[in-house]
Amino acid sequence: MGSIPIRFRHVTSAWPAMSARRKKQFSVPKEVKRLARATLGSPPATRVVQDRRRKPPKHKKELLEEN
Repeated sequence: MGSIPIRFRHVTSAWPAMSARRKKQFSVPKEVKRLARATLGSPPATRVVQDRRRKPPKHKKELLEEN
């Protein structure tokens, strides 16, 4: 215990041991997308499509009845 400063000696036993970083698993779809972005460029920004269920109905012009 000679190399650890006195103020940290009580804390070192409570620290969990650091685990090694996990390698990222190879993903074919991600790689294909990465290559496509590199060759073709990034895709255009998406447009917001309004939900027709929430859209109010259009006002239709009433036909004049002739009698």
